[in-house]
Amino acid sequence: MRLLLALLLLSGCAPLPEAPTELNDLSRYLYREHADDDPRVMQEGAANMYDFLGTLALDGDREGRSFEPDNLHDEDVADIVRPDRPLENCLPVGIGGLSRQRIDDHALLMIQPDQTEAEASATFYDRTFPDLPDPTCFLDRTCDLLVTSNHAERQNALLQVEFVLFKDFRWVEILDDDGEHARWSIIARSWFEQEWFGAEGNNALLQSYAIDLWFEADDGGVWRYQTLWSESDVGDTDDSIVRGILRFSIDGSFGRADDAIDGLLAR
Repeated sequence: MRLLLALLLLSGCAPLPEAPTELNDLSRYLYREHADDDPRVMQEGAANMYDFLGTLALDGDREGRSFEPDNLHDEDVADIVRPDRPLENCLPVGIGGLSRQRIDDHALLMIQPDQTEAEASATFYDRTFPDLPDPTCFLDRTCDLLVTSNHAERQNALLQVEFVLFKDFRWVEILDDDGEHARWSIIARSWFEQEWFGAEGNNALLQSYAIDLWFEADDGGVWRYQTLWSESDVGDTDDSIVRGILRFSIDGSFGRADDAIDGLLAR
């Protein structure tokens, strides 16, 4: 190890960060390192998350595949514009699930301008691609990064708020122990740049950060996982109720995405 570090220093290269295996640190790592130019950084993190999901009953009851991760730290969000609010105010929720669709079909859904059918509790959800005149390059991985801006409104039992969400999708290749291709994954990172308030002024989305993951499964389907760190103003609603609604909404979005793909492919 000392020889490796010496060689890296002599060559002018910093050593790669080591991806954690424990869920709390791994979730933060995937968010923090998402924009790293070296593909190996996210490859290791994706592989570790895939291994973790392999220990879960992803087709089981919601409680058995749900988690309350630790909050993000300031260094995890240092490269994005975000609301000036304490990260410890967020209520983190993580949940895994299964998709019957292929990962390439999920990529096709991701490049659609109208995401309303795929988004739980959205009255409208319009997606634009500021960096790409033609986002179809994401389908064959000619471009491995899909930068999106999303203008939407959410309406559920807690709130009704219009907002703009920034969300970047990235293809990440997972390698086997011999360094050969094993499977593809897609990892997306999202955030608000500002606070968003309801039309009546009695509720708000104050900050939101999420890491979404799609993994090719051996049966041709996809393993899903999302960690959401969010702070909202919904009056005196108990935190446990808020977490329950968020967990239900994320889980429901997995199924809505599958149904939206069926509609997109007319099957």
